[in-house]
Amino acid sequence: MELQLHGLDTNDEPTEVKRRNLLLSKVGPEHFKILVDHFKPDEVTTKSFDDIVNVLNKYHGKTKYILSERVAFALRYRKDSETITQFMNILRGLAGNCEFSDSLKERLRDQLVIGINNMAWQQELIRLHPNNTATLEEIEATALILEQASLQSKQLSNLSGQFDVKHTNAVNSDFNRVSREFLERNDRSNKFKQDKYNNTLILNIEKDCLSCGKLRHRGRDSCPAKNKKCSACGALNHFSKVCITTGHARIQNQKKNTRHVHVAETKDGNESGGSYSSTNTTNVRNMYSTNKIMLMTKINGKEIEMLYDPGAAHSMCGKKLWKQIGSPSFKQTENLVAYTDM
Repeated sequence: MELQLHGLDTNDEPTEVKRRNLLLSKVGPEHFKILVDHFKPDEVTTKSFDDIVNVLNKYHGKTKYILSERVAFALRYRKDSETITQFMNILRGLAGNCEFSDSLKERLRDQLVIGINNMAWQQELIRLHPNNTATLEEIEATALILEQASLQSKQLSNLSGQFDVKHTNAVNSDFNRVSREFLERNDRSNKFKQDKYNNTLILNIEKDCLSCGKLRHRGRDSCPAKNKKCSACGALNHFSKVCITTGHARIQNQKKNTRHVHVAETKDGNESGGSYSSTNTTNVRNMYSTNKIMLMTKINGKEIEMLYDPGAAHSMCGKKLWKQIGSPSFKQTENLVAYTDM
């Protein structure tokens, strides 16, 4: 009927002609025009069925490159969203253009193990099938078992995680709320920030007194730590909670082995003299090996490295250092008492 509608059917035409006419009736106007243009000046109806098919293949046939097809097959790995069955169907489709011939099943078997994309499954497949005698069907069956076992394990894990989950969440929520309130109250009642690693008190050199830990005073006489003995190191004039020597406190924003501190100077350069009149910034070196902090200071125009001790009321030096700073004249002073009461 379709051949008659297109005027291509006669009762005495051979089978080859009928095949050609049926093809021409089905190719559509676009492809029919391609055939007409290709065979000009000859009529397309004078060409054989095979001639027409060859022309159409030239225009629309896919050229196969066996090597690239095999590379694509070897690089195909199972995606996380794919099941073993889906992965195997894709591999079989890719293998159709690779011309593996008699080695098809062996190639499919090897690529299933290599591209299964699950380390645990891969190790189990190798353990259960350690040699080359395993068939594709055996490897595929084992992979399906491993897949099902993994799915059932996840389902059991989800069920266990849902057990009493509401009660657990409520307990965790209450615990977090109480912990947060405690920390907030503690932070409000104590202006000192605690180091989260070693619980060391952090002192702001610009705002805090290094002797008592409170806000800085205008003079040492107003400090509550004056003449108080540190229970940590035994020195006078500072509390144990701000003892830098023993590591109970440290200066804020220290970088590596250097810190910035403000050093108060007296008007006449003598601590036993007048009141504080100016503040300078200098560097402090932390001697971690001996747990000491060394301060670069200037005496009589000479830069001297001295031990930083906020609890000491007076600083002392030996004869060698005294000569190094120019052998200044002595002044009468009160009796000095060391922290050992000597």
